[in-house]
Amino acid sequence: SFGSVKPMWNLTVDNLIGSISQMQLWSVLSSMLSLAWSFGFYQAVKKQGALDFRANPVGRLLLLISNILQISSRLLLLVLLAYCFGPGEFWPMFVLLFLHVVMMACSYFISYRQEMGQKTWKSCFYQCLLNGISNIYL
Repeated sequence: SFGSVKPMWNLTVDNLIGSISQMQLWSVLSSMLSLAWSFGFYQAVKKQGALDFRANPVGRLLLLISNILQISSRLLLLVLLAYCFGPGEFWPMFVLLFLHVVMMACSYFISYRQEMGQKTWKSCFYQCLLNGISNIYL
């Protein structure tokens, strides 16, 4: 009879929610680790091999831990900022981030406009926008 047939996948709402939250946790952790690794790799390349794993493994490991802590603190700050506006209200956080990007881009343009005198307006806009976006991390 069909009543005795058991499904191969036991998908209840509790199991599905638990597996989704586990997947989200692993997704966030792997994203943080890969971002920390790429920042560490960039910083090691800027030091011209002084932070290579073979030359200085302790220094490279400390750099990785430092980057992980910086990224997790900024992520926690964004989560706390989102919680300030109530459940499900994410738009104020995005508005504040957008305003931050615009203010940092304008600040960069004002500070370095003499150096940008030879560049085209597209190149100048692109440089200012990238600087404004990168200041979210800083």
